[in-house]
Amino acid sequence: MSTGIAGARGLIGSYLARYIIAQKPDSLRLLVRNTADYESPEGAEVFCGDLLSRTDCERFAAGLKLIYYLAHVNTPVNSDLDLPNDALVNLVPLLNLLDAIERLGTRPHIVYFSSGGAVYSPSQNRIP
Repeated sequence: MSTGIAGARGLIGSYLARYIIAQKPDSLRLLVRNTADYESPEGAEVFCGDLLSRTDCERFAAGLKLIYYLAHVNTPVNSDLDLPNDALVNLVPLLNLLDAIERLGTRPHIVYFSSGGAVYSPSQNRIP
C-alpha cells in the first residue's frame, strides 16, 4: 500500500512517519513545504511542495492509497483572530488536495487529523 503524509514536519506527522517506516510499509511519501534542516526518516520519499499549488497536490497524491492529512497552520486559539486567513492557510490547501484527488480519478482513504481544540487548555475569555 502506498501511504502519504501531508504535514510530515509537524510534531504528530514526524512521529507518525517514523512509526509507519518501522512497520515496513510498501512506500511512504512525505509532503513538506520546506526541506531546510529536515531529516526525513530513512526509507521515505520526501516531496517538497505546497498544498496551495494544485500541481503539487496532484504530484503528491498520485498513486497513494492512504493519505494522512496533518497540514494545519493555526490552532483553535489563534484561528478565530483572522478567519479569512485561517480559511486560506487551512481550508484552501485541503480543498486543493481533494480536488487533485478527484482529477486523478483515485479513491485513497484519507485520515484527517484534528484535535478540534481538545488538547488546548480552556480559556475563560474564549467562547467555543
